[in-house]
Amino acid sequence: LTEVTVPIGTIIKFNFSTVNTDSLFVKFNDDKSFPEKKRNDFIIEKQILSNQKISIDLKNGNFFLADYLKINISTINDEYSTIKLEKYADSTEFTKVYFKGKIYDDYGFSKLLFNIKINDVIDSAIVLNILKNIPEQEYFYAFDFNSYKSVKSSISYYFEVFDNDIITGPKSSVSEMFVFKFPDEDDIKEFQNKSFD
Repeated sequence: LTEVTVPIGTIIKFNFSTVNTDSLFVKFNDDKSFPEKKRNDFIIEKQILSNQKISIDLKNGNFFLADYLKINISTINDEYSTIKLEKYADSTEFTKVYFKGKIYDDYGFSKLLFNIKINDVIDSAIVLNILKNIPEQEYFYAFDFNSYKSVKSSISYYFEVFDNDIITGPKSSVSEMFVFKFPDEDDIKEFQNKSFD
């Protein structure tokens, strides 16, 4: 019995080299396949979307060997990405916010977004540059909320990272959500006092 573990969605190519074998039968769980013979080789490809119990039968004019080889294939699910974030306020320009973060995924990413919501509705989704095939990386970003001065509603913002899962579709993970409000005079005085302490 052979045990194999693969990521879900892996395409496995089996190449069975045989001698004195006319036919080879492959059973994936309860689904029977008959690989095409090329000289003394039997070749079959299969995308693995779930755990599989595989058995191989051999046959020629003189014998039939049932369950000649057994293979158990276990699948590993694609995990959700993780995102970490640190936020820094500008000490002189209250509308500017700076970010430093880290993203991680087991296989890579499809995109990283900076989302801005007004009254719980996405107003902007800004795509940030990342290296899609690097599984762990830092990112840096700065945003100036000055263009939202006329907005009197609640402004919230967060980062959202998407993995590159082509089997079940990209999954997203979000950072902590923050709220931005334009400071009034008291806020500015308090902020300046904290900055000089």
